[in-house]
Amino acid sequence: MAVVTKFGEVMILKDMIDDFRIETLVRSIATVSGDDISVCDHPMTGKQYREAIIPGAISYALEIGQLLRKAQETNTSGLTVTAQIASKMGGKVLFHGTVTDMPWELRDGFQFGDIYLAGIDAYQGEEYQITFKNENIASYRNGSIDITVPDLICMIDKNGLPMTTPDFQIGDEMNVLALPAPEMWRCQKGLEVFGPRYFGIDADYVPFDSSR
Repeated sequence: MAVVTKFGEVMILKDMIDDFRIETLVRSIATVSGDDISVCDHPMTGKQYREAIIPGAISYALEIGQLLRKAQETNTSGLTVTAQIASKMGGKVLFHGTVTDMPWELRDGFQFGDIYLAGIDAYQGEEYQITFKNENIASYRNGSIDITVPDLICMIDKNGLPMTTPDFQIGDEMNVLALPAPEMWRCQKGLEVFGPRYFGIDADYVPFDSSR
């Protein structure tokens, strides 16, 4: 693994015990570097990539990117492109609202926090919450669990651009949608390492129903 800090320091880490050990070391480097480092890790051969990458993942991401680009070119609203992505990619629109609060902190090299939304339009009078640890881990509608990892909880602004935590402000308009996790993450072994309980969420994983 190669690590570069914002101060220009370059480190090469090799012959590590395992992934867990190197993760601990790199998070420590991030903590003492203002949580601003770049990492290049896990060099692999083409054969290893074919065995490790989820089939179709790159094409899936490319198709979403094409939908977002077309939305920008045609000035399509964020709400419309959110619905288009959900429909085309087997997902589900979850919420449309404005950010009312976003308490978060940097701890152990991670961003921990919650995003709180107040519903607008069809979601008027409802509340939504997204819990994150760098990435979105779980979401709650009116206090009840809605979506959890390994399914994806994605955010798009009113102009059809992706919203990434914590790069938005209170009052920003947000569209939330879910995209289904690949099957390998939804099996028993996948849920053991990337399910809600692994992240301390007191709920079992339940795949969402895109038709409802």
